[in-house]
Amino acid sequence: MPPTLQAPVLLGLEISARSLDWPAVAKAILVAALAVAGSFSFGCLIIHRARSGEADARWARPDVGQPSFTAAAQSDAPEPR
Repeated sequence: MPPTLQAPVLLGLEISARSLDWPAVAKAILVAALAVAGSFSFGCLIIHRARSGEADARWARPDVGQPSFTAAAQSDAPEPR
């Protein structure tokens, strides 16, 4: 099973939220929302750093062989008289 980022993020937020003088429900909602956002953010950073070369090559494809819908629409238009 691969390591997850949820546990360290959640524990860090729980420890930091202990100092707030808020009701427990409010702290739990805050910690849960930030933990989801933080876990996904860290996961995206790790994935993009690990596959940066692959992702750059995939998105930097030349337009050769790709259909051009704007050119097709212009050529199908009737010629002005």
